[in-house]
Amino acid sequence: MSKKTILGIIFYMIFFIFMYYFEWFSWVISVILLLSIYFFIFSVIYFAFSKLFTKKLVSFKEIFIRFMYRFALFFSLTIIFLWMFFYYQNKINPAKLPEYTLSNWKKTVVFQTMAHIWSDDFYNKIIQNISKRKKDWFVLFFEWVKPWNEENMNKFNLILWVNFDKSTYTNLSKLYWLRAQDNEEFLWIINNRDFNIDISIDEIIEKYTSKNIESSKQLKIPIDIEKGVDEIVNNLSDNEMKLLVYINRWIMNFIIKNDFVQDFATEKLWKTDIFEVILNDRNNVVSDNVIKSDYDKIYVLYWLMHFRWVLENLQKNDKSWKIASIDYYYPIK
Repeated sequence: MSKKTILGIIFYMIFFIFMYYFEWFSWVISVILLLSIYFFIFSVIYFAFSKLFTKKLVSFKEIFIRFMYRFALFFSLTIIFLWMFFYYQNKINPAKLPEYTLSNWKKTVVFQTMAHIWSDDFYNKIIQNISKRKKDWFVLFFEWVKPWNEENMNKFNLILWVNFDKSTYTNLSKLYWLRAQDNEEFLWIINNRDFNIDISIDEIIEKYTSKNIESSKQLKIPIDIEKGVDEIVNNLSDNEMKLLVYINRWIMNFIIKNDFVQDFATEKLWKTDIFEVILNDRNNVVSDNVIKSDYDKIYVLYWLMHFRWVLENLQKNDKSWKIASIDYYYPIK
């Protein structure tokens, strides 16, 4: 028995053990069927190549062994590469959320970048930082979309394609084994100097309408995230969920670390028309509140993607605004 045959046997043993571990029994039949189709195509090409160029006919057994070995080699290298990439993103170099300290010699702004689904450790660290800053006479500016009426909420969902409500992030967090951000735990720490610097869904729809943005096609029925998440969670085994969570965390880490991915997602892949309001107009709300505030020490909690443009707005108003320091915190580790 050749080395190629032995390696092929080892690969397929591991492969089917893997299938068994994840309870992908129905997939086994599909895999065998696909392998049969690929083998047929490979056999025809290989037979034709041998006939035309080597003038030597190859036996069915030899074709089968070569195909199975090459497929095993290709698949193994692909899995190893993906696993190394996932492991690097999740364990060796996970994403960090920066905390920027800004100053224009008159005011100091600490801008803690946020995302809405992270770990308990990260949120506890933010609570500690708020407490520390409050003791140093900082006030808290926080992001929290204000109450809305039902009609505008329905319009927003149709524009965004998603049935968005207060439980959306809670439902999505089930796919990461993390938890959704709860703004209430950041309030009333040390004192009540907490200010909501955000707009409502009503204002978003008003601004969206006033801009006469040419919207891309809207869905008649927005996607129900809660229903979709429940179907995934209920239909996957524990081992499948572990794999899905690992992949989802990799995606999250990769997106957070790469500005170009964030920009591409909002500018090319999703609803650029509504994001012109969700991002750009709210950037102005944050920077205007900082500029007009009577407080000279401000701690800001806001979504990661706002920071660049908030800083740009501040510097347009006053060129002396600079990044004095940056600290980093691991949201998932």
